[in-house]
Amino acid sequence: MAIDNANWHYGGEGFPEDLPPEAGGTHIGMFLAWAIMNHLESEMQREQAQEDLAAVRERRTTGCTFLFKVCDKRLWDIDLSDEGNAFAQWYYLDRYLEDYVAVFATTDIPTLYNVADTWENFDKLAPLITARYETWKARQSLLSGDIDANVLMIEEALERLEHEGNDPDSFVIFSANKERNIFGLIRYLRS
Repeated sequence: MAIDNANWHYGGEGFPEDLPPEAGGTHIGMFLAWAIMNHLESEMQREQAQEDLAAVRERRTTGCTFLFKVCDKRLWDIDLSDEGNAFAQWYYLDRYLEDYVAVFATTDIPTLYNVADTWENFDKLAPLITARYETWKARQSLLSGDIDANVLMIEEALERLEHEGNDPDSFVIFSANKERNIFGLIRYLRS
């Protein structure tokens, strides 16, 4: 299944005529580069694109270049590991473009397609993708019912609160919305 396709963007309405087709894949490439940097690419990619994966990890080439050269301008489910796909289904399809636009909306760019395909721009976006990934992982853990992992996460957060001079007893974990408070605790732990 195609997750995204640069053709859909550079061949679509609203794509600036003065930009090259690659500009339609910059946002896809940044997500793909993040996945590669976090070893969420598929086994197939590891076997068939070792040098290209290394070039991305070493920042010698961008995710967009990888997308066009190796993935035929498309991000497919077969390009990501099972975990990478599960995250992409949760995040990329519903939330990613909103985050992408929010990160670059403060710059002087007329459209999302005008974002330059640079590692500097990747570095602006990557922390947000990582935060979303950590939230997703925490959510998966909570939903899986892995009590030991959840208790460990809470214990680590309480230890951190104490270490920072806070009273862990004053940190309200339970209320009408337990899930939100647990996520708040997890976000606090990860900050």
